[in-house]
Amino acid sequence: EQSGRVLDALRLARALFTRKLGWTFLLDHAHATNDAELVHFVVEGLGEDQTLDLSGGGLTDLPDAFANETDIETLELGSSMGSRNRLRKIPKGLLALTSIVSLDLSDNAVAEFPPRVTTWPRLETLDLKGHGFSEVPEGLASLTSLRVLRLGASVETVGMNEKQAAERSRRRALSLSPSLAQLVNLEELELGWLTFPDLPGWMAAMKLEVLDLQ
Repeated sequence: EQSGRVLDALRLARALFTRKLGWTFLLDHAHATNDAELVHFVVEGLGEDQTLDLSGGGLTDLPDAFANETDIETLELGSSMGSRNRLRKIPKGLLALTSIVSLDLSDNAVAEFPPRVTTWPRLETLDLKGHGFSEVPEGLASLTSLRVLRLGASVETVGMNEKQAAERSRRRALSLSPSLAQLVNLEELELGWLTFPDLPGWMAAMKLEVLDLQ
């Protein structure tokens, strides 16, 4: 009965809150309490056609209970209208989301990536644009179903002052790793707004349909 009253109150909150403020508040609370029921409530409210849009919400983490949401195939955690999330590493709950097919982590400045990922066997599209890597993470090589990989620097400057915008617009250096050649199903690789001496020879063996150097 008490749980029912809580959910009724949350449904009212869902109606009253602005989209981003409300869902960020609920997810932050779910993360603090690891409340699986609340996580499901959020997913149920935002999810549509196995797509969950949590872009631009200022999130710094996700609840571990996200792993229980096995219907999510597309997850948007990038920026939206100048607002960003702040996920510096891949949350545990997200790593355990085996259903994921498309994942947008752009503009989060993700700087840590697991050395090996075996829990995303269906992942076909991964957007890490605007990351914080100085070299391509070796763990990407384990994502053998990938067809689209975006590793370019972000040039999104909405909401920034002049100094911040100038810094964001500078080209970033990224060391390319031969591990990328292990992505045998990769069709599109985006490396826009990056700088590297030359494209390494091993890339010639990759069967890419699109190589975006912008």
